[in-house]
Amino acid sequence: MACPECGQAVTPADSACPNCGYPINNQDTTSESTYSQSYYYEEEEVSKKSRGWVYALLIGVLILASVIGGYFYLHNSSSIEGNDSPADELAGISIPSGKYCIILQSDNFGEFIAPNGGHICGVEMRSDHNPPEFKLTKTLTVLGHNTDRLFVSGEYLFADYSDYLNLQYNQELNYASISSKKQGGVTVYTIDFTDGQIDPQEPQLHNIDFPEDQYTLVYYVDGCGGFYGPGNKYICALKDKWHEGNFRFSKTVTIYGKPYDDIYVLQNKVWKSNFDPISDKYAKPGEESKSLADATYKEEGDMILAHFPVNTAHPRYISGGQNSTTGSSVSNGSSSPSSSQWKITSVEQLKGKLEGTIWTCRPTGRMWYRLMFSSGKMRLYYAQPSSGKWLGGDDGHVYVYQIKEGYTNDTGEKYIGVAFGKSMEDILAWGTLAFYSDGEIYFDWLRGREGGKAECRDFNWE
Repeated sequence: MACPECGQAVTPADSACPNCGYPINNQDTTSESTYSQSYYYEEEEVSKKSRGWVYALLIGVLILASVIGGYFYLHNSSSIEGNDSPADELAGISIPSGKYCIILQSDNFGEFIAPNGGHICGVEMRSDHNPPEFKLTKTLTVLGHNTDRLFVSGEYLFADYSDYLNLQYNQELNYASISSKKQGGVTVYTIDFTDGQIDPQEPQLHNIDFPEDQYTLVYYVDGCGGFYGPGNKYICALKDKWHEGNFRFSKTVTIYGKPYDDIYVLQNKVWKSNFDPISDKYAKPGEESKSLADATYKEEGDMILAHFPVNTAHPRYISGGQNSTTGSSVSNGSSSPSSSQWKITSVEQLKGKLEGTIWTCRPTGRMWYRLMFSSGKMRLYYAQPSSGKWLGGDDGHVYVYQIKEGYTNDTGEKYIGVAFGKSMEDILAWGTLAFYSDGEIYFDWLRGREGGKAECRDFNWE
């Protein structure tokens, strides 16, 4: 090694040149140290800058994902007509193949699905119970019990409350394994039944169409189903119906701008009441129809499927048919088939007109009724259309009555009603003759199971 000043040979141990005194190790050490510190400082700065770019990139990606996710959430949760909450989208639910499943909507109604994908029965989740309970719409043989209830606790599914209690006391368990997964507003429960834990269920598998411009009603014979908006958007559950063609909603739903708790699909039309088709049958061409919309209706095995449009023209009018209400006028001359004479606006008005009148209710293909008001009593007669005469004897079946205001249980429409009973204590227990503001009169008998449109006129077969 040579001295950089004079060229004299030096060794690493020399702190200075022995010839000229030029510092050797201090300079080299200082130079190396300075270089080393500068290098690591620059490297640290580069590392910090690199990490900063990485963090900035990650934050950008997260923000972008949040924006996109929020868009799709709002898009998929767009409101369908209904009074409570946005509809949940059924499309895209992943159901495990070859497994028993429970599909539960956000309103705690759903269905029990077989391994082939077919409908077994309806389900209602009672989450306020301990443990949470699935109420089934029919009885099944599960885990050795004939039951319409299933209990879930963690990963355990029980078919009897006593089996659940065994879990609390660390006793031998009789259970099936269950797991759950949220998919939007829907929860999918997967049940791993082993051999013999459930009677084999291979129900019919349906291919259901959900048109983009129509409502869809899916109803099963076990008393459950679902009401869907365009494109398979779940609105609410359907409950067991009261009458033929009647579909009851699990919540109040707005259809055509009005709230409904249930609707009727009869004669390929949608109605708000089962009396409305009778009213249309006896209406004249050109009169306003009681129907809400046209509908398609079909029965397929254990399922009823109905479609009707989201948008429909109002008002609707009778386009044909005939008015078949024929018969002789009442002998006391107090009645006319025209409903305009019976646009009742007060209880007092009806009290002044009702005494001495005779009314007939003659729905097609069903029991007919005759009501005679005299001496403060109502005398009821009945007949099959083919009987040829009114039955019930000369005096009929005698009822007391009371006139008062009321409101319908489906639309809340006000009416002035004549309520009947065997005594004043059971008024409304038997039936009502209801007068509406538009002049329509309906006879409701046995809590809606019988009756129909009524006319102030008598009827004789001769």
